[in-house]
Amino acid sequence: MIWFNFLKNEGFFDPQNNPDPVQVSNGFEIPYWDSLTYLEKLSVQINEGKELDQIDELLAVIKNVSEHPKDNFKTWYRFIKILVNIPNEKIPVEVLNFIPVWLSGNFDTMLQTSEICESLLPKFLNEEPTHEDILKAEIILEHLFHVEKTEQIKSNIYGEGESYYSRLYLYFLAEKFEKNELIYKVVKYCSNDFILNLGRTLKFLLLDYPNGINYSIVDGDKNYDITIFIDRENLLVKTRLESIDEYNTDVIYNWEDKDEISLKKEIITILKIRDIIYNPQNENEDVFERLKFALNTDLTSAFGFDSIRKLDSLHSNSEKLVTVFGIIFRDLLNEKAKIDPHDTIILLEHFSKDKKYNIVFYNRIALYVICENWNVLKPLFWKLLNKNDDIFHFFSRHEYQKELFDLLRTNQHLFTSEEKLIFKEIIERGGDEGTNENEKQKEYWQLNWYSALKDISFFDKKYLELSKALNITSEHYETLGEVKISSGSVSPLSKEDLMRMTNFEIVDYIKTFQPDKGWKSPSIRGLSDTLKVAVRENPEKFVQEIHSYFKIENIYIYSIIDGLEDAWKQRNTYDLEKTLQYFLFITKNEESHMQEKKNENFSSDYSFDLVLGAISHFLTEGLKNDNHAFDTYLISIVKDIIINVIKRIDVVNDSQIKNRDYVSYLFNSLAGKSLKALIEYSLRRARNLPKGEDNKWEADVQSIFESMSDRGFIEVYILQGLYFEQFYFLNKSWIINQVQDHYKLDEDKWLAFMGGVLFGNPPFNEELYGIFHPHYERAIENNEKLLSVRNNGLIRHLATFYFWEFETLSSESLLLKFLKICSDDMVSSLITFVWQQKDYQKSLSELEKFKFQTSVLNLWELLSVKYENTLKSEEQKNLGLLSKWIVFIPELNEKYKELILKSCGNIDKGHFTHQFLETLVVLRVKGNPILNAKLIAEIINAMSFKNYIDNINQKHITDLVLFLFEHNQTKIASEFCNKMASEHQQFFLRDIYDSNNKIRK
Repeated sequence: MIWFNFLKNEGFFDPQNNPDPVQVSNGFEIPYWDSLTYLEKLSVQINEGKELDQIDELLAVIKNVSEHPKDNFKTWYRFIKILVNIPNEKIPVEVLNFIPVWLSGNFDTMLQTSEICESLLPKFLNEEPTHEDILKAEIILEHLFHVEKTEQIKSNIYGEGESYYSRLYLYFLAEKFEKNELIYKVVKYCSNDFILNLGRTLKFLLLDYPNGINYSIVDGDKNYDITIFIDRENLLVKTRLESIDEYNTDVIYNWEDKDEISLKKEIITILKIRDIIYNPQNENEDVFERLKFALNTDLTSAFGFDSIRKLDSLHSNSEKLVTVFGIIFRDLLNEKAKIDPHDTIILLEHFSKDKKYNIVFYNRIALYVICENWNVLKPLFWKLLNKNDDIFHFFSRHEYQKELFDLLRTNQHLFTSEEKLIFKEIIERGGDEGTNENEKQKEYWQLNWYSALKDISFFDKKYLELSKALNITSEHYETLGEVKISSGSVSPLSKEDLMRMTNFEIVDYIKTFQPDKGWKSPSIRGLSDTLKVAVRENPEKFVQEIHSYFKIENIYIYSIIDGLEDAWKQRNTYDLEKTLQYFLFITKNEESHMQEKKNENFSSDYSFDLVLGAISHFLTEGLKNDNHAFDTYLISIVKDIIINVIKRIDVVNDSQIKNRDYVSYLFNSLAGKSLKALIEYSLRRARNLPKGEDNKWEADVQSIFESMSDRGFIEVYILQGLYFEQFYFLNKSWIINQVQDHYKLDEDKWLAFMGGVLFGNPPFNEELYGIFHPHYERAIENNEKLLSVRNNGLIRHLATFYFWEFETLSSESLLLKFLKICSDDMVSSLITFVWQQKDYQKSLSELEKFKFQTSVLNLWELLSVKYENTLKSEEQKNLGLLSKWIVFIPELNEKYKELILKSCGNIDKGHFTHQFLETLVVLRVKGNPILNAKLIAEIINAMSFKNYIDNINQKHITDLVLFLFEHNQTKIASEFCNKMASEHQQFFLRDIYDSNNKIRK
């Protein structure tokens, strides 16, 4: 508690310290908030039953920071991880309602989505959830399935669009639910409201016409464009004369509550109000008929893109919002039918008949669920069919063809004689209009349904007769409308096939499988991909006899390891010791690298190195997180495996490092993966040493790093830079000696070392700053070669040393040396980095704030002098960019005014006008208003307003001019208004000018 209170009182957890995204040359960099590392460790202790009295304080930090959000997804991800460790009953609903904040922002939400779906939601939907747990789970679900309108509308050739979006990373949402891990618990414990609300959301995703429902009406010599938008419960009717750009907009409220006659009358009334004579001559000219079709038939059903069963097939886009939500909705109802058939019948009937849901899609869902659960749901089917199929016309409407065909074919052997007779009568009678315009069409339609029922004697003769006459088989109807996309990764066996086979049968099949030539044929890659999925879903089956998977091609071994790692992440249980013994065996056995089988149909290079890399990666995953890590009794085996891997590695020429991206190279090279695993092993071991034992780092492991360095592995140097703090924890004197020994390293190795250093955090105390000082001097001299290292890594470190007061702006300081030789782009990056620390000062004491602002002021003066008289456009732009530092001014004075005036004429070159004016408006009321008015008058007169001034900036300028008139600067304010009108043709100040000059007269 002492440490927590100290850190809290010092402001370490204040929202201002949550780092903003840092703009770099190729985008943005999202910094970690180092203070959260302590909070994460605290939450782990809470999870272990310790420090329980700090829960409320910890939650208060999460609440405070979430109420003052910044666009840092790493912070939100770590908050979610912390919550996973807090007892359920201690987490208030108030905190869970911050999930929309944690999923907001301009960056990818992959980490947050994954942690919510993988850990936070299952935490409440546990094996025995309390009533409170369920309520909290439903709140999380509500946030997960919330959708919003997007400003960037897309649409395809059919008009189907994407006006809605989810803030989630949909892959993780789909993966978690589709694997049936959450479906059962949601159905079992949550209320039907979730399913009903999801169905409601789906309706508007399915009726998403981003460009509206469009039609033209000719009225005499006038043409009118009519566009109707479905805005959830309302319809927006937009009309315009074709020659005029502007639309008139009228609203029809609650369209779902209106019958067809009422709805049509409202449309006619709207058109009449807009002087449009609406007199359709036939159905094709009827605006309402097109609207009626759109409101009742979603486009996915109308065009038959996918059957409900195949929504999640390889041919479906699982990243599409409507598809992901549709799959989950389907599976929820299917699971519901197995748990509570009676309740499911009520729900499905509700979806089929209630106007709030009544579109074709829901009937298709009903047919699918009935198909899967015929014995318990068939009463609903017969109720919907109504014997003569005269309600929904399932047999006649093409929208239902796939689902009904599937239902009949799957359950044909379960039908009673009476049920078969009903089907016979419907088929023999022929379909509705459009399906039997002539005898051939009628026979084609009948053959479809006979194909579905051909396996029972009641219909087989009719099927054979028509099949022969039309030269069409049942396969034609089974795949009707499907677009088959060829793939080079087709598997000869399904996942289910592998599950039925024994391990020895699978191994024999792998060894004897010879794919045909041609990319459309089943391939080795396809089989290996399916093997990975099977291992992931049932790891214990494969681990039981895992040593049988030895003398097979490396691609299959790689897929098995990959599948086992996925299973480990998903916390699927299996014999881990046996798995590690398998790894030990194949890494030690000399024959392992000989198993690569060359095949002309398989050109990818799955060498044994990739197998070793997969093992290393798996081991890293099992060591780095103490909440889900290998048992300590297993880590001796882990150590032996890693050493075996390292013995097999050959040195790779570092010329493969593209653009000097050292960290990416480290994480992708075999040496990098194995050495990283060795570090994680050492850290896991050290964290679990008995109290009082100081030997954190074993001598033989230390020697491995030294020998790898001697052998020329550049990864060692990258690791020493990147993981300096971890090495410091393991053996402080060793890593400091290494850093000092690296002062005179050859350039290639030194660049690798600094590539790691600059990707991480700056040395954390003044002693280490002194030890690293020669490296930073060398980095300044070689700064162009380090540009790609986290883009502004060097700038970030040098600026941090300056603001931490490790150095001043003396001639010997690193920052000053850097500024003397660096490019204009790098100065721009420095100015931007400093500006991004604008909220840092809010967490400081008055004395600390004064020191910080003084440091900014001194650097501002230095750079202003550097660029004051420049004629170069890039340097002028940097001078304008310095105006952003106005956010560090506590109040205006002569000194700050002079600095601002040096930048004013160049502000528009970098488009910083808005931010500058916004801050100037705030500063006008701080300090002496008379003095502020005088200073602001000089500042705004020095600014250029040649570019377009939007409404927000007009308001800021208006506020400033009013302030001048109110505080004895009437003459200058009037001159400014005249200048804006005469020189820049900006007249928005006219009323203020007139009113104040009349008063003066």
